[in-house]
Amino acid sequence: MTNSAGSSLTADIESPGDKFISSLNKGYTYTIELRYYNPNSDAKGLIWVNPSNNEIKVNLTKKYEWKFDYAKISGAETKLIYAIDNSEKKVTFNFKYNSKMKLDDGSQVQNPFEVCHGTDCKSSLSTYDFEEGESYKIYVKVILDKSGFLKKYILPSFYFCDKANDNFSFSLRFNILTIFLLLLLFIF
Repeated sequence: MTNSAGSSLTADIESPGDKFISSLNKGYTYTIELRYYNPNSDAKGLIWVNPSNNEIKVNLTKKYEWKFDYAKISGAETKLIYAIDNSEKKVTFNFKYNSKMKLDDGSQVQNPFEVCHGTDCKSSLSTYDFEEGESYKIYVKVILDKSGFLKKYILPSFYFCDKANDNFSFSLRFNILTIFLLLLLFIF
């Protein structure tokens, strides 16, 4: 990626994929160039470019997910911004992240979630209740790890979604129900 001032960022991406975070500056034009090292490959992929000042509109019925742990010496201390504008219903969201991801000093990565309702902001969330008709911002922060020899930018894998549609809670309920039904079959 090269900007109109001549600064560039290069990243080699190998299967199954990779990610990088770069700060973008207003007033510059950016160019992304793809080069294939293996022209015989039939590999396919997706490039997602999302400026950090861009708000991603949240559909309350969808799951939002970052599937990879990001820990690199290049990046930007920034955040992803998700917006709920005029919530169409009252809903509780689950917020999950890879809490087992470690910083260079061995400590666990901090919870990257923050939800703001106007100026009232709550951090380090595992659940949050959104009220019907209200607007919210959900921030997922890229954390600067200064604990090691080199500074690293950290973004643990994460997801958030409606608690009622959370596949983990559904599968847990489904498994308990299955065990209960099997026990009933064995008893009778």
